[in-house]
Amino acid sequence: MENIRGSYCSKISISIALHWTAQTLAIQESSSDTESLEGALLNAESKNRAAETMSGRTDTSTKKGNKLRKDSDVPEHVQQEIGKSASPRRSKRKLSKSGLEADRIADEQPAAKAVTRRKNQSTSVVESNGVGTVLQKATSQEKRKLEHVETDAQEEKSIQITGEKVLEISIDSKKPWLTLAHKKPSPDWVVYDPDTMRPPPLPSSMNFMKLLSWNVNGLRALMKEKDKKVQESLVFTQLAQEEDFDVICLQETKLQEKDLEQISTSLIPDYSHSFWSCSNGKLGYAGTAIISRVEPLSVKYGMGISDHDNEGRLITAEFDKFYLVNGYIPNSGEKLVKLRYRTEEWDPALSRYLKELEKTKPVIYTGDLNCANDEIDISNPDGNRKSAGFSNEERESFKTNFLDKGFVDTFRHQHRNVVAYSFWGYRFGARAKNNGWRLDYFLASESLMNQVHDSYIRPDVMGSDHCPIGLIVKV
Repeated sequence: MENIRGSYCSKISISIALHWTAQTLAIQESSSDTESLEGALLNAESKNRAAETMSGRTDTSTKKGNKLRKDSDVPEHVQQEIGKSASPRRSKRKLSKSGLEADRIADEQPAAKAVTRRKNQSTSVVESNGVGTVLQKATSQEKRKLEHVETDAQEEKSIQITGEKVLEISIDSKKPWLTLAHKKPSPDWVVYDPDTMRPPPLPSSMNFMKLLSWNVNGLRALMKEKDKKVQESLVFTQLAQEEDFDVICLQETKLQEKDLEQISTSLIPDYSHSFWSCSNGKLGYAGTAIISRVEPLSVKYGMGISDHDNEGRLITAEFDKFYLVNGYIPNSGEKLVKLRYRTEEWDPALSRYLKELEKTKPVIYTGDLNCANDEIDISNPDGNRKSAGFSNEERESFKTNFLDKGFVDTFRHQHRNVVAYSFWGYRFGARAKNNGWRLDYFLASESLMNQVHDSYIRPDVMGSDHCPIGLIVKV
């Protein structure tokens, strides 16, 4: 009787194993070329299972259950059918530990990260005939994607391709800005490459002005940076040689009035016109500057409102064809404690000031505007919904007070679907991973847009947690 029962259980086990193998092979045949690695892995696994089952190495259903329970690649519902003694909870714990170990190895070996994750993803199978969705060794993001997949094979293919596109991107340690480090990229987004995405230079016979903007996060610290072998003002001298700019706008200089005479005369040779605004309330805080080799027609500090002008956050220089407004916009602060001041007082007042200037001539408004305008402008949008610089209130204020008032984001106008950042926090190696924000802008009056030749970012320039941005305007 025991022999008959054993034989009967073996037949059931063989039938279930062969049924699972047949489903897996059927799915593999319908997969596209982009899933070839997953198909190959599953095919090899299925053949090994079939050979192992037919070889008689597992004599009873209990042994089969124990054997398959230890192998995390076998779906849980198959384990339960073959061996009733299998423990789903224990299997889940082993899967979790295995997944964490794979992620740790992938983090230690960035070059192999894509391959590792693709190998893990290969155990995620979508059964399209109503059988269900098997989610094994998948990341939580992949689970959410696969759980919403319908039975349509074409829809399944598009989701797998999207996931594959993101996973195959690796980090270039020499040019980390070429890494598409975004938590939820759209399929049509591409990473910004300043070497290939900038237009040809204008001929020297044409009249134009090149403007730069840079949050230096403390000018003294930048000038004394030793780790990158920067001494004195060489960083600005080198930047001036590379860019040959006409004007550079600086933010967060953190200087006091007593520092200006020494620094202003030695910072950049041949740029004899410099204008500095320092904080009068909190010393060594905020501060802006405009340094130019072209003498402006006029210069104004602040916007004429005492409540907004005591931290040196705004300078306006008038040139022949436009006003250039350099701003370091107040941060809403930790827990958004200054959000109301930013959105209800500062932004509306500055908007009115810019529109008043625009009555005379076009306006170029630049600087650290402390707002990532859209999801494409920040690497982790969902994780920063309540963070200063990406709150719904700040983004709506940015849109209402500036974009809707006719000031154009020149970089986004030129690069619609390009992911580019200008700020990376110092923590967690954000810059090396390209986990950044685009907080620095050149906004221009609509009437000036036909004269804008190039709006660009220099992510290769080090020395601050921000990088310089540039604008070339035909005059």
